[in-house]
Amino acid sequence: YTIVADNLERYVRTIGSLAHAIEVELNFPTQVNGYVTPPESQGFVPHYDHHDVLILQVQGSKVWHLYGDAPVPPHEMQQRKVFAGTDLPPPTSLRMDAGDTLYLPRGQIHAAETRAETSVHLTVGIHAPTVLTLITHALHMLSFRDDRIHDRLPPRHLHDADVRASLRTLVRDIVTAPDVVTEGLGAMEDVLV
Repeated sequence: YTIVADNLERYVRTIGSLAHAIEVELNFPTQVNGYVTPPESQGFVPHYDHHDVLILQVQGSKVWHLYGDAPVPPHEMQQRKVFAGTDLPPPTSLRMDAGDTLYLPRGQIHAAETRAETSVHLTVGIHAPTVLTLITHALHMLSFRDDRIHDRLPPRHLHDADVRASLRTLVRDIVTAPDVVTEGLGAMEDVLV
């Protein structure tokens, strides 16, 4: 079994300082998890993360298997697919020793295993906001000052062409209001701080 300790940045000052420095530099929230894996073990089956990851090998070594030349596209990541060995191309394998760092972009299918020694590594999850994040925050901020966001949709909104046309106009007018993007970015900044 692998022991996983989540959110180490909340409990270990030096790890918190590292996470904070990355957040300040990139303006992206981070989360640091620790993994202790005994010899001859594998913590997880091949999978991908929805965020970028920095892997910091702290003690021992681990062999990482990277599958495919390109990450899973973001629109396909929503399906949370579980991979069987036959679904994947042969992996590129690399060994990480204490002091090594590996960057995995979001969607990169990977797995890792130990050999003869216990492994300790940290993952720094880098949660880069997306345009969807910005749009969501912008609409949320608009909901505090524009009651049109709270209007009920009219009957037959799914089938009536005239109703659909009026909704397109309404949505366009709402999202092109002044300062929508600025307010959305401000809300994202509040979350980060």
